[in-house]
Amino acid sequence: MSDFSTEEWFCNILWPTYPRGLCNRIGSKSKALLSAKSKVKNETDANILIAGLREQIRYYQKIKKSGAHGSEWTLPMLSTWLNGERWTDEIPSHYELKQKQNTENANVAKKRIYEIYAGRVTARPLGLKTGVKKGSGIILYGIT
Repeated sequence: MSDFSTEEWFCNILWPTYPRGLCNRIGSKSKALLSAKSKVKNETDANILIAGLREQIRYYQKIKKSGAHGSEWTLPMLSTWLNGERWTDEIPSHYELKQKQNTENANVAKKRIYEIYAGRVTARPLGLKTGVKKGSGIILYGIT
């Protein structure tokens, strides 16, 4: 018989590991504990779950560090994460993340250009940067 306690594992490992900003609502700890008890029956389940969580946290931190706004991937509340068995989610590779960001940036640029041509916004000179001589052929435009 194993000495594994889901409640002890939850309180000592899972709860402190999960990003605190996402589990600060009243009652979220008790809901998450109930979910953990239903999903984690032994130490093997616990190790698989915590490994998946740590991998996702690293990915989440990469997204935030890269300056992405987080729409690509976010961590839900812990109880939701557990109920959805999100530790089994596939994490996109760095290449896939960069490709998605580049596509989003291109779509934003296309939309702005369309808005200028459609007359929804106007382009105006932003002015010259320090060290750029007037008449050098460089004009900077912004969206107003």
